[in-house]
Amino acid sequence: MHTRSALHVAYSYEAQGLEVSFYNISATAAPNDSYTWNLGNGVTITNSATPVFTYTETGTYNVCLTITADTCTASYCLHITLTDACTGFASGFSATSTGQLGYQFTDTASGNINEWLWGFGDGSISFEENPFHEYTQPGNYTVCLVAQDTLNNCPDIYCTELLVTGVENNFSPNAVLCLNIYPNPVSNKDTVIRALPKAMPKSLRHGKCLDYTGI
Repeated sequence: MHTRSALHVAYSYEAQGLEVSFYNISATAAPNDSYTWNLGNGVTITNSATPVFTYTETGTYNVCLTITADTCTASYCLHITLTDACTGFASGFSATSTGQLGYQFTDTASGNINEWLWGFGDGSISFEENPFHEYTQPGNYTVCLVAQDTLNNCPDIYCTELLVTGVENNFSPNAVLCLNIYPNPVSNKDTVIRALPKAMPKSLRHGKCLDYTGI
């Protein structure tokens, strides 16, 4: 009398974005003769117990594993919902003057970031999350941050123009007032003085600029 071998088909999976790793966890008393994976998108993979496949679109897929062992054939299916891991992933940062030509850059990107690449617009770069950078001279610099989630292959870049004046424009009531004067040196044309606080005495707000040398 011939006794059919017990066959219980099952699998697990791990998804990272649109890439899915499948793992056969079936139980059988006889050696498996074949594996057939129907991935729910018209693709079939055979003769692999642990295939890895990258889908091209998000969505829900009915994935079935069929195993033949001895004279038994059985299947197991799961509905797998895949979403784009890069949705909502966006690079971004803020820059704070620390006085003179120094700036503290702070990553404000959203998503699971594990790598950073900064370009400060003067040929210098950094791989730190929140780097400090000091420029050698005033100027207008294009600063860029490339934020990356290498596990899900999500890169994004954010760039902005940074005007480095060499003058700290942050002040407090007890601090020495710092002014940005344009152009500097001044000319006989209109002169603009920036960063004047609203609480400054009228006598100073309406005073004359006597620094014609820019020093």
